[in-house]
Amino acid sequence: MKYTLVAVAGTALLAGTAHAAFFSFASDTADHHWTFFGGQTPTHFRDGILPGGALDLQVDDNNGPLPTLGFSTRLQAQFDLAYAGSIPLGNGDFSHSYSISGQFTFLDLATLQPLLVTTFSGGLFTARGGQSSWYSTAGFGADNFGGATINMSWHGPNLPGYGLIPGSFVDPQGFQYSLSAINTSGLIPYDMSSQGVALDSKMYPAQQWYAEGSYSASSNVPSPGALVLGGLGIVSVARRRRA
Repeated sequence: MKYTLVAVAGTALLAGTAHAAFFSFASDTADHHWTFFGGQTPTHFRDGILPGGALDLQVDDNNGPLPTLGFSTRLQAQFDLAYAGSIPLGNGDFSHSYSISGQFTFLDLATLQPLLVTTFSGGLFTARGGQSSWYSTAGFGADNFGGATINMSWHGPNLPGYGLIPGSFVDPQGFQYSLSAINTSGLIPYDMSSQGVALDSKMYPAQQWYAEGSYSASSNVPSPGALVLGGLGIVSVARRRRA
């Protein structure tokens, strides 16, 4: 994997024992693709971005002074749901909750090698809906504060200013996905039809469904003795694309 690092003059400073990093992508950076689809197996859903579809993964230095970096990636993901219960909210609305586990990887689009890898169990998925349906929005995530198990690791280039070196992150770790435009039509471009999805007798989706998604995550990343670029610092990192 090759990257081009563009920097201006600055002062090298010693870092502490760990840095925090923020990771995110917005909906919809994968144009002409649904972020997720599910329903072929009721308890399972996965990424819906076909080969050639790209997500712009953003990396930030914990709201610090350095600029946000962008990586063109492909998302590979799969998740499993276990129904936990539903709470009536009034007016015929319910909050449906599920335990969720799974894994997702952001691959460098040029090489299809991993950049950011996450595995987890004991997360929480919630969807507002009718008594036996999801409406058009939902969310899921996990962190290591409430009993979930999560492991995030970086496999990309050394980015000392962001505390990023290849390897597993240290606690705390957490992520969250927001789902929107949940629907059963799957049309592209979407015409806003068939919003939401019906649930079967076990409270899992009874039809194939599609959704847009956005993502954010944070973690401590180990960097003992790493160098941090001070002064004006790093202004950009861009992957050298294959011709």
